[in-house]
Amino acid sequence: MAVNRSEWPDWVRLGLWSVHSAGAAWSYFALSIAIAVGCGVYGALENPKAYWGLLLVFAALWYLLCIQWVNRHGQWGKPG
Repeated sequence: MAVNRSEWPDWVRLGLWSVHSAGAAWSYFALSIAIAVGCGVYGALENPKAYWGLLLVFAALWYLLCIQWVNRHGQWGKPG
């Protein structure tokens, strides 16, 4: 189903650029959290520079907010 993404706010369109389904968005959310946790553990055990990976929590938050916005105000599908 084609979706008119021009009606979405810019922050949602940018956050879900090339993401066409809720399942894919949730996968990116989970991957961001998993990598952030992995970086936190590695940073605590081996290399403090790995703490920079914790910034992926903000990417996960952005995915979550975008998913919630589309679920409330739009619909999922390929741009049309």
